[in-house]
Amino acid sequence: MTNAVITLLVFAAYLLIMFLLTLFAGSFLVRPKSFVSEYFLGGRSMASWTLALSFAATCISGGTFAGFPSLIYTHGWVLFLWIGSFMLFPMFTMGLMGKRLNQLSHRMGSVTIPDIIRDRYQSTTLGIFASFAIIFFLTVNLVAQFKSGGIILDVIMRDAFDYDAYVTPFLHSLPIFGDAADRIGPGYVFSLILFSIITIVYTSYGGFRAVVWTDTMQGIVMFVGVLILLPVVLIKVGGLGEVTRKLAEMPPLTVIGTTPLNNAIEYTAAEGVLNPVYVEHFSGPDAKPTLAVEIVPHERGGEIVRVHLPKDANGKINSTAREVTSAINSDEAASKLISGKVYGDSERAGKGLVMTTPAPKRLVSGKDRVYGPSITERGEPFHPLGMAISFFVLWCFSGAGHPGFLVRLMAFKNSRDLRYSIVTVTFYFAMVYVPLVFIFVAGRTLVHPADLTGGSDEIMPTLAKTLVHPLLAGLLIAAPFSAVTSTVEAFLLTVSSSVVRDIYQRTIHPNASERSIKLGSYLVTVTIGIIVMFLSLDPPPFLQDIVVFSSSGIAATFLVATFLGIYWKSMTTWAAWAAMISGFAIVVAAHVPILLRRFGLPGGGNAIVPYGIDSFVWACVISLILGVLVSYISRKPSDVVVKAYFGREAAKSSKRTVSGELV
Repeated sequence: MTNAVITLLVFAAYLLIMFLLTLFAGSFLVRPKSFVSEYFLGGRSMASWTLALSFAATCISGGTFAGFPSLIYTHGWVLFLWIGSFMLFPMFTMGLMGKRLNQLSHRMGSVTIPDIIRDRYQSTTLGIFASFAIIFFLTVNLVAQFKSGGIILDVIMRDAFDYDAYVTPFLHSLPIFGDAADRIGPGYVFSLILFSIITIVYTSYGGFRAVVWTDTMQGIVMFVGVLILLPVVLIKVGGLGEVTRKLAEMPPLTVIGTTPLNNAIEYTAAEGVLNPVYVEHFSGPDAKPTLAVEIVPHERGGEIVRVHLPKDANGKINSTAREVTSAINSDEAASKLISGKVYGDSERAGKGLVMTTPAPKRLVSGKDRVYGPSITERGEPFHPLGMAISFFVLWCFSGAGHPGFLVRLMAFKNSRDLRYSIVTVTFYFAMVYVPLVFIFVAGRTLVHPADLTGGSDEIMPTLAKTLVHPLLAGLLIAAPFSAVTSTVEAFLLTVSSSVVRDIYQRTIHPNASERSIKLGSYLVTVTIGIIVMFLSLDPPPFLQDIVVFSSSGIAATFLVATFLGIYWKSMTTWAAWAAMISGFAIVVAAHVPILLRRFGLPGGGNAIVPYGIDSFVWACVISLILGVLVSYISRKPSDVVVKAYFGREAAKSSKRTVSGELV
């Protein structure tokens, strides 16, 4: 039995335990109680430590174990500033919103955040907009999570299966998946299908209780995995001091291609070169008809070594990595700037067809990863002071406006459970995020970029698989998989509740039967999962970029309207509209250039960051100003609403019907 098969079997045992927990949780859904409350909130009966781990596991997503390690691996120590405020996340999210939100949800019978929005502002239309925002942003986030899940399964299975013999023919029997396999690779596509089936089945079947229970197990697995991997990595590299020394001595370099495709090329700056150097594999309409090298200036300073790659009659590039490195090294002007070498020890290394680059890639020095802010491949600082301030604000406050996290605060039994959970989650985050920085800064000296077939997003499972015994590797790879699945479960359920509870039951069919709601919940959860799976066939290049966009967008939309709505009795319906629309529009508008760049459209570029401050900060400030100003000039809330939400005696007996009217 090979090491790869042993690792896969350990991982399969972990999946079996999750499935058994789901079966047990699903049994609660057939008991004689409200299906809506049970399916979406677990009957509000979860213990404090269970919900604390569930809250932590939901927050720790594929971004934590795929996107975040990818950024650490790429940019180094500056990631401490990028994530530093996340240890304050539980206090700001759970402490700021938890007690009040929990009290109101129990009092008013609310099951979702759009429930709170709709009833507090007595606006069905605003509730529908809230549901739309949830569906939009969480679906975007789920694409990133599904990508991460596919990458992790691909890493663990690629050495255990003969893709060419079994997987590729199967995928080509399915037209859409076959095309995706040719474009991205059969391993990722096949793994994406398996990941989708696993998460969709146990999320749709078990509901909130299954999600919480599996989250608890996943939270423990993640915690143990990090604590095991940290000493293993540090012993392997000889300590953090040795890591820093090795990084500082790395010359400016970049890697294009991967080892499995036998087309990996490592470009290194020539000795004595001071100006920034970029490399571009160019095959656009203006490319020369034969393999050629030219030097052109870069708009940010420095020079680009541009390799023109000719295409054959079928429009495909036919130059190999060996041919390109030979052309670079034999060109007098180019060789004064860079040298290129084929990476890999096999006889086939360098015989694969070269990859093109969507933009010139900068040769990045190891010193950038030590002293920071690191310089990106585009020649920009990765995390300058303005962005450090922005992300301190983002991570502190984003959870306080995120319906996927806030819904868990509605499921606590009492304030005592909430206080214990704040302490638990704060400690948990510190014990996960700080070691991750140590691990993956060191990982840069252990794993070569060319060995990451799926890009730097797969550094976590690759590192685990490379360093430890196969039995332990299965457990360690279960850690990032747990992070992804816990978030997918939570967000799938949140999107499902927005469609079934907030749109169908409370808007279209207030008198819907328990049976129709139950069937609708299963159907919507499965449908959303399938849609996201297809969207993930064309995955974003950097997982963490899309996680940040969706997290900041949904938080900017909900934060002010929810916070002022539950704490300030003068907050009005029109003010809530102004706060939510401005928060939504500012974040989306700021990221439009990225979307245009993604599809090669005019106007594409980086996100808009006025004065170096992220759009989330601007969105929250403007949303707050508009919320307060519009409240003073618009019609005040009715006495019924004020008494129900803020009056002591009336609040004790206030309940609302399913149609949303207070009685």
